[in-house]
Amino acid sequence: MRKPQNAAIALAVAIVLPLAACGADDDNPAQAQPSQTATENPSEDATAPEDDAADENAADEAGSDTDADAENDADSDDAGSKDDAQDPAASALDKIADLRSDVKDLRRDAKHLRGKVKGQTFEALGKTEGALGQSIGAAKAAEHGKSHASKKADEALEAIDRAEKQLQRAEQGLDDSSNSDANALVKPIQELQQGLDALRDDLSAL
Repeated sequence: MRKPQNAAIALAVAIVLPLAACGADDDNPAQAQPSQTATENPSEDATAPEDDAADENAADEAGSDTDADAENDADSDDAGSKDDAQDPAASALDKIADLRSDVKDLRRDAKHLRGKVKGQTFEALGKTEGALGQSIGAAKAAEHGKSHASKKADEALEAIDRAEKQLQRAEQGLDDSSNSDANALVKPIQELQQGLDALRDDLSAL
């Protein structure tokens, strides 16, 4: 009779234990996982739009500064271009002032010369001074918008041609001379001719 009794006990245990386990599960529910929104920092969410707006404002200000710098650079370039493209009349007057100073120096140095070479040198320097005088008149006429400026410029160019021919003769005489003082003036006379060539370009543009 024990076997049926034992079977009944085993069956009862098999039924009761699962039920007890279910009850235990109901009494001790699993800890609910915290939601993602609960772990997020509310203060960060609240300030995020403000941070974005601040970043946008900073970017706009940086862009404005860049545009202003670019505009300033462009203005500087324009000013530099105007300085580089100097008015021909003003450029001619600057060159004339330098050339007159060179002629004055050459006259002083040529005083030590003797004979024919001295006469040729002073004659060439005199022609050069005359050409420079006419060039001043042409440049100033152009600077003030005078109608006869072009005619003045043509006359000055003809005077420069005559002066250069005289300078070439003087250069040849100085170069052929056995006098060291005369030989020393060859290079300054050549430089004077180069200056007259540059002046011719400005006068032609008047």
